[in-house]
Amino acid sequence: MNRVRIMLVDDDYDFRVCLAIDLKGYGCLVHQFENGRVALDAASDGSVEFDILVTDWKMPLRYGDELIEELREGGFTQPMILWSSNLPLPKCVDATLVLGKNVGLSGLTAAIRQCLQTP
Repeated sequence: MNRVRIMLVDDDYDFRVCLAIDLKGYGCLVHQFENGRVALDAASDGSVEFDILVTDWKMPLRYGDELIEELREGGFTQPMILWSSNLPLPKCVDATLVLGKNVGLSGLTAAIRQCLQTP
């Protein structure tokens, strides 16, 4: 997953920072955002480019499924993973995958590889 640009969106600061460190250990370039509104603004104005989006579902200001829907409406075609610790998992027709956070880092990295079709 070397040099994969990940847009990571999660309102839980500690979780987001730890996950970003782990993903950087796999060689990923991680752009972190604390909510969907800030992430949408960054993607829309071109200040961040990404190969894949990984977003939490329940966040203040904009839920992850709303972020994905708005990015799709804006013409973004990159793979987008909605993952959540809330059960049951939300339905999000615009997401490439919907995962539970219980899959852990290994499950997430496998999902990223699957979405990007990389070894």
